[in-house]
Amino acid sequence: LALMYSAPRAATIIVASEECKLWRLDRDAFRHLAAKSSAAQHEQYESWLADVELLKYLNSYELAKLSEVLHRREYRCGEVIIKQGEVGDMFCLLEEGSCSAFISGAQGEVEVQTYSRKGEYFGEIALLTEQPRKATVKA
Repeated sequence: LALMYSAPRAATIIVASEECKLWRLDRDAFRHLAAKSSAAQHEQYESWLADVELLKYLNSYELAKLSEVLHRREYRCGEVIIKQGEVGDMFCLLEEGSCSAFISGAQGEVEVQTYSRKGEYFGEIALLTEQPRKATVKA
């Protein structure tokens, strides 16, 4: 953390064995690698976003800005991603794996949609209409 934020070290490291061999990386090299990795990640996201049907109208600058604010999150099988009835504060793009949408009603919870292809998306309707979520989506 001290390398990333130009902050004082938060701890002292002491050799606990008779001998210690390690690799060392200075601040400039570390920052260069971190920046390069981040740029490559954004480039990958931009390429991927350009293929998402909902986003095809965006230009390269807008795709670049969008790639900068994406937050990747992993979900476990069965975990709720969005919940029916809640206020929509995000929409999701599938990167890998699959998830399913369920609507609760008189017959209980019924599966209405499965998402399994990279770039498929859900949750956009609640954002666009400012209406509560119409379905629950689970990983």
